[in-house]
Amino acid sequence: MSRASESSSNNAPRAGRLRLALEFTGVVPLLVYVLLHLLDLTLAIRAEQGFESMMARSRFEVGLEVLLLWLPLAAHSALGLWQLATEREKRERFGPKRLARASALVLVVFVVVHVATLRAARAGGSLADQDVFFRLIEQLSSTTSFGIPTWALGYTLGVVALGLHVGLSLRAFADGRGWLSHPRLGRPVRVFTWVLGVLLLLWGLDVVAVYATGSHFWFAPV
Repeated sequence: MSRASESSSNNAPRAGRLRLALEFTGVVPLLVYVLLHLLDLTLAIRAEQGFESMMARSRFEVGLEVLLLWLPLAAHSALGLWQLATEREKRERFGPKRLARASALVLVVFVVVHVATLRAARAGGSLADQDVFFRLIEQLSSTTSFGIPTWALGYTLGVVALGLHVGLSLRAFADGRGWLSHPRLGRPVRVFTWVLGVLLLLWGLDVVAVYATGSHFWFAPV
């Protein structure tokens, strides 16, 4: 065996582990955090007191945010940059990988803006806990002088990016484990990834619609 082939065979398990870590950090912690966050926001819609109760758990929320969002996001970004710098295979012009990366970029911008305008304002003392509910409603229901709901459109774009990224990342994770090529698991796993992505999209749009207009997007009216 040549040195080149021996080196390639030694690097294969390491590359496989790094790819698994990339796929895992890009979808599993994010999915758990998003589901918990959407559930919190949905329950808070029922009454203003529900939102205040959510704010009262801020210390727990911050810890959860660091554990399930920021740390996995930092690891995923670092691993993604490593993959871009080292992958040798021909890159597709446009396809699931490119779409996943584009949606990830939009999602990062959305998360940073969302956190900066609410949590950072609370941490800096310019926004009291009891006013977060009203600030979010004010943002999402506001329009420009031309009647354009800029914040609502931005949040809608972020939710679309979230649904796309979760669906595509879950599909990549399943593909890496060989589940998509499994004779029995392949079809159910494909259906599950897309159904979950669409449900997250509809749920997120519903939350944005309620805070922006007071009416649900696809559930029963308030």
